[in-house]
Amino acid sequence: FVATDVVGYVKEFLATSVDSPFASQATFVPHQPNAYMVRQLAKSVGIPGGRTAVSCDELGNLASASVPATIVWKGVRGKVLMAGFGGGLSVSVGAIEVDEACRLSTVAFGE
Repeated sequence: FVATDVVGYVKEFLATSVDSPFASQATFVPHQPNAYMVRQLAKSVGIPGGRTAVSCDELGNLASASVPATIVWKGVRGKVLMAGFGGGLSVSVGAIEVDEACRLSTVAFGE
């Protein structure tokens, strides 16, 4: 599903919904089920590895929280291309811009 359908949805979004400068400058932050899948998805979409934020190797699979958690964990700023996918063969693709002055932080519980 990720290798076929998700790739197609991300490519279609890039072709029809954002301008070329945005797409070429954005950091790609997809859902993070595992590092291999994230890297393969980025490669299939045509996004260089250096422009893909990966956190699952450090944080594990955070399910639906993986996209916002990765943005905070990796300190992603500027143009962000997001892709979520999962149960029920659902897909969502979007783009945002995180202002350089935006204060993002994590909260730890326990010791």
